[in-house]
Amino acid sequence: MGVQVAGASFIWPLNAIYVHEVLGKSLTLAGMVLFFNAGAGALGSLVGGRAFDRFGHLPTLLGGSFLAAGTSLLMAFFPSFFAYGVLLTLFGFGTGLIYPSMYALAGILWPEGGRRAFSAVYVAANAGVAAGTAMAGFVASQGFRWSFLTSSVFFLAFALMVAKGFRGEAFRRRGQAEVPPSREGILWSRSLLLLSLGFFMAWSVYVQWQTTIATHLQTLGYSLAQYSLLWTLNGGLILVGQPLLNLIWRGEQLRRQMLLGMGLYAAVFSLLTLPLPYGGYLFLMGLMTVGEILVWPAVPAAAQRLAPKGQEGAYQGVVGSAASLGRMVGPLLGGWIYDTYPWQALPAAMVGLVLTAAWIFSRIELRERRVPLSS
Repeated sequence: MGVQVAGASFIWPLNAIYVHEVLGKSLTLAGMVLFFNAGAGALGSLVGGRAFDRFGHLPTLLGGSFLAAGTSLLMAFFPSFFAYGVLLTLFGFGTGLIYPSMYALAGILWPEGGRRAFSAVYVAANAGVAAGTAMAGFVASQGFRWSFLTSSVFFLAFALMVAKGFRGEAFRRRGQAEVPPSREGILWSRSLLLLSLGFFMAWSVYVQWQTTIATHLQTLGYSLAQYSLLWTLNGGLILVGQPLLNLIWRGEQLRRQMLLGMGLYAAVFSLLTLPLPYGGYLFLMGLMTVGEILVWPAVPAAAQRLAPKGQEGAYQGVVGSAASLGRMVGPLLGGWIYDTYPWQALPAAMVGLVLTAAWIFSRIELRERRVPLSS
């Protein structure tokens, strides 16, 4: 997981700089490209989840890996805005294919259906982000073509790892052929729809730290280095805090975990309405990160618990798609509020979204219905 996330990290953090500085287009067009990238990622998650259930993990993961590797390779040789926009959209679809398969595999390889496997995937993904973004700046300074080529190499390395290492009895979809088509599918699962809606709202709120809050901090006179330090703190806390949480929180009370995380989100955005020194923003990023550690791994774990046998991939695809839609809609909603109303309206609106998401999470029925996938 960390390898393919690191590969993607050579592209998405540099999108605005590449479009604006190299291709000579506006930041609005840079945002539009990311909008289509996120939309394609949402579609890829849905398709990838269904493909995992029907064809297994190898074709799905390899297909996504080769599509991401091929599109990033082509970006290096076709430096036009139109080509970049099309290729980045296809790149988003390819990476979207990968995520539900990885999370579904985590649940299958940990038959008890607990959250620890998803926490491990989450930590690995964040380690990939940290490593990728740390290298991306240096590589891009040698030329953006090298960023795209390096991304392609990482995805090819991931494909090789999948082809060589993701085989054997532990990875075989046991019992899948014996599972008839279920009416407990995606459209008939009320709890899955509630889980996805709450996750969509949570992501819509979270991305404000990457968009409107970043802009607000610059208007307050804080430098890009000070803003980057917030995300350095975020990454460090995740790498240390997630394993620590697994030691402290030994239960599998996923709904309580999500509600506690949403409570921290609400507290953070409530405090953002106040005038704060820089240390206050560091403190709030710390609180936000603790909430993230609680919520982000709990959602795929809950989806795995809800999934009928043989539909684990489809359920992971739905929640992954909800996250992508949140990353797509959140910046638009936040930007509109930020441009139209005083600053305090933005965190107040986000508190309302968070409380709504918490209420939705509280309505999910996470019954103990999973059957261990044992041979």
